[in-house]
Amino acid sequence: MKYRNQSPWKKIVSSPLSSIVLLIVIVFLIKGTINIMKKYDTSLDRLVQAQATLDNLESRKNDLEDKVAYLSTDRGIESEIRSKFRVAFEGESVAVIVDESSAPTTSPIKTTKQISWLKRWLKVFGI
Repeated sequence: MKYRNQSPWKKIVSSPLSSIVLLIVIVFLIKGTINIMKKYDTSLDRLVQAQATLDNLESRKNDLEDKVAYLSTDRGIESEIRSKFRVAFEGESVAVIVDESSAPTTSPIKTTKQISWLKRWLKVFGI
């Protein structure tokens, strides 16, 4: 009786079936909104990582440009050759200084105490 005097649109909107359909549509919209928010957060994290990577690459680029500029000079080339190949030009001499603390304390020549007893017996018999 309550639907008798209402227009057909009001009947459709106020029916329980339309309420269920509307509720399902709202749930899907909320789910989509949550997914979009997750993607937004992920994209912000990636943006921060990309900016950090860009900063690192720019500093590396500047370092490489400085090295290229240094190696473009005669002094830079000479310095690099000297450090890589340990060369001396005419009229120069190279001195190698060995630190005593880093020098080996044992001699590479084996004494009789270091030779095993089996080798000593074989040496006695001439083998």
